[in-house]
Amino acid sequence: MARRCVEASGVSDTQAAVQRILDRGLSGPAAGSLQLIGTPLGNLGDLSLRVIETLGHLDRLYCEDTRTTSALLTMLGLRLELRSLTDHNEAKRRPEILEALASGGRLGLVSEAGLPLVSDPGEGLVQAVIRAGHPVSVVPGPSAPSLALLGSGLPMTPHLFAGFPPRKPGPLARYFDEVLGPWTTIFFESPKRVEGLLDALAQRVAPSCELVVARELTKQFENYHRGCGAAPPRGPFKGECVVLVGPVEGRGSEPDDLAARVEVLVAAGLSPKSICKVLKGLAPKNQIYSLALNRS
Repeated sequence: MARRCVEASGVSDTQAAVQRILDRGLSGPAAGSLQLIGTPLGNLGDLSLRVIETLGHLDRLYCEDTRTTSALLTMLGLRLELRSLTDHNEAKRRPEILEALASGGRLGLVSEAGLPLVSDPGEGLVQAVIRAGHPVSVVPGPSAPSLALLGSGLPMTPHLFAGFPPRKPGPLARYFDEVLGPWTTIFFESPKRVEGLLDALAQRVAPSCELVVARELTKQFENYHRGCGAAPPRGPFKGECVVLVGPVEGRGSEPDDLAARVEVLVAAGLSPKSICKVLKGLAPKNQIYSLALNRS
């Protein structure tokens, strides 16, 4: 286990503190269990005593990025078997993980930052572990969607975490149909694409709908950029970003035959832009355009 590998002498203050935590002799993870471990988003002060205690009792740790996780373990003075678990190799890793758990192994899973499974690999693995009858425990840590929601000032309940949105306009419009509603919607997005997402949202939501970009959460330059549909937040946006959308009012009822008319025009080969021109005045342009995209 990792706790046996902490340096005995010449350690840093951090490593000495870790040794004291491990020396308390608290019970570690149960044999044959999978631990889902939250790690800091960028501020090491958010690393909890329980996380350190759990890491110190693991037999093996699976992680999204071995370099990032290795640096964290080195800082703590822990040496522990690391194996990668990504979207590309998760299915291949499952048999070895289930076998190790069946043999009583104490295994952990971390993401690059924050809580595992939140737009990160591992969901299928956890389902497989549960089906096999092995215990799964969550060791809490910071979670970007929750922190962003708390600091945004937008309604807490209800809210929906929508992950990373599609990049192409058509799928993005359909995704908006699914996830926007009378609740706060939370997206992850690359800083390079945040402004494009905000522009697309501005075309979709009411002018008064609140839009917030939470940037660099827990870090030195943490900031909240606030705006609305009529005046979306503007960057520059750098670092990790979370985009939040306030409750979206219902779009109102469609004319009974609007959807049918759009269907006919799509079947005739017209583009969404052309369909908007043909049906001008029957409904808001954004509504017609969205219907056309969804049926293209």
